[in-house]
Amino acid sequence: MFAIDENDVGQQMCEIADNMENPDEPLLYRQLMAVKPASLTPNQWLVQAGVNRSFFTNLRSRGRARNDIVEKLIEAIGMTPAQFYAQSAPDASTESRAQEVRARNLPFRAEGELRDVPVVGSALGADLQFTEDGQTLFAEVTDLFLDDVQDYARRPAALAHRRDVYAVTVVGSSMSDRWDPGDPVYVDPKTTPRIGDDVVVYLRKPDGDDGERMHSVLIKRLQKRTASFIELLQLNPRMSFPVPMKDVAMIHRVIPYREMVLF
Repeated sequence: MFAIDENDVGQQMCEIADNMENPDEPLLYRQLMAVKPASLTPNQWLVQAGVNRSFFTNLRSRGRARNDIVEKLIEAIGMTPAQFYAQSAPDASTESRAQEVRARNLPFRAEGELRDVPVVGSALGADLQFTEDGQTLFAEVTDLFLDDVQDYARRPAALAHRRDVYAVTVVGSSMSDRWDPGDPVYVDPKTTPRIGDDVVVYLRKPDGDDGERMHSVLIKRLQKRTASFIELLQLNPRMSFPVPMKDVAMIHRVIPYREMVLF
């Protein structure tokens, strides 16, 4: 296994922007190539990590990959997932992007706030497959594990009395540029989402003799809601798709940062 110390990581982080030059490649692919050791070819890296040889080909065509496989690659070169996800996102130079980044950071940097909002476990799940106009499309699914608290996030003052709120670390790139991999989002399980809200949609899944499980979720934007289905928007690749209400167990609202930051 390759090992790198903190100084190596710092140097790599400084070089990432220079290494992610081709905007036509998927963001995750560029991020991985930016941290790939120069001594390894992509194929050698896959062999070192024990990952299927078609991984990078599939990533470049689909733009996303399972979180556990990405972490195997990262750990094989001596980085931690936290170090990898701390990379600077591209396109952060625009003013609108800069404002969003500042808004995201404020709740986590404020002094005197408790760090007691549970951050539940998350990982990429199996894609949701559906057909539209004869074309097979895939919506990125996240697996959440509400009983697996992995960390605690800061509690913004606006959420001081909301003990039911929890946080999720975004995995995958289906909602980039709105949410990037590694971004934390706060989730409100009580407030009814409105059209245009980002939401966490829990899907009903049969689970053998145990009845059903509900940790497969869609983190998307709510576009339409009827008695029989909801319509969700995925940003990357951009597409709208319906989900029958019979398959929906719960819909939780993602709390916008503007509601948590006191200017």
